[in-house]
Amino acid sequence: MQAVILAGGRGRRLAPFTAAFPKPLVPVGDRAVLEVLIRRLVAAGVVEIVLSVDHLAELIMAYVEGHPGLRSLASYRFVRDERPGGTAGPLKRIAGLGQTFLVANGDLLTELDLRALVAHHHERRARRSRWRCTASR
Repeated sequence: MQAVILAGGRGRRLAPFTAAFPKPLVPVGDRAVLEVLIRRLVAAGVVEIVLSVDHLAELIMAYVEGHPGLRSLASYRFVRDERPGGTAGPLKRIAGLGQTFLVANGDLLTELDLRALVAHHHERRARRSRWRCTASR
């Protein structure tokens, strides 16, 4: 299964802290929010993670690629979201997404059972073709 993590925002609500530090890398205890999220996605069966990045992208990329505890958990792709497109805009520009994939904001902390979410999606016979994505204008 694949997941997309939307990690391109500027985190204006946490400014000035996020002017030099991306919101997904804000620590919660001894881990970054992004690390907690990645570990939850992998525990739910995700094997490929696409990170849509923009603001301070190099820091997010370096964190994931340089973190020995994360590198081996999944395969990663980074896609630059060069045009602000809200939530759905980046999804339209990511090639190679399968029929079913999870999408999460890079600052998401949840105890939602992601496996149950995907199972419910399949039980209801939900299909990607029913959902139409148009980028923000």
